[in-house]
Amino acid sequence: MEMPGEDHLCEVSVTLEDGERDVKWYANSESAFCTEKTAELKDKYEKLWGFTCAQWPDTDGIDALSKRHRVILDAELKKQISLGKNSQPNFAVKAVKVSASTDSTDKLSLLAIQFFHLKDGAPVEDVTHIIHDDGISWFTHSRIKTLASYVPDGVEYKVNSALVSTIDSDGTIEIATMISDHNDQQNCYGAQTFLSNVDGSLTPLAPHRFVCQ
Repeated sequence: MEMPGEDHLCEVSVTLEDGERDVKWYANSESAFCTEKTAELKDKYEKLWGFTCAQWPDTDGIDALSKRHRVILDAELKKQISLGKNSQPNFAVKAVKVSASTDSTDKLSLLAIQFFHLKDGAPVEDVTHIIHDDGISWFTHSRIKTLASYVPDGVEYKVNSALVSTIDSDGTIEIATMISDHNDQQNCYGAQTFLSNVDGSLTPLAPHRFVCQ
């Protein structure tokens, strides 16, 4: 399942032997439809056609969301897609990364939704929305631009990317980083925790720590 899809909110596709992408189903209202169709397609490949399908890792956090939080994600993604189409210059939403402080629907929760933007086919920035949900309504608590900019480069390394990893109910978020040395000869992985502020800034709560392979 791709969310967002190339032309829709979500798309379920297969790649044919000649490399062509064939979209089997799509949805513009509720992305849960694509999740259901993905499961159906997996069952068909395994039971009818004898394939063995590996579970695709949930690297974007979407599958871990509750039904209510999935609805919030859909609504916020639609807003971003519409904003991109009506902005000058236009931008597209290439991908999302999401984390929720709890999967319960009867407790106060926070969601961190990271949107990755493209302009003219090239990545330009990511914008993270911290969303406050009380089970009845939700609102955007803060908007944070380019998470990687909050993790400074070191003397011997540079920060290549930063992704939302987790969020707690007090607004503390953990950011997972990918870094490399300045000669791009060594890849490293790190993490740092921050407190998200209403003004769209982040306050470091711990130093950036990383390990290299």
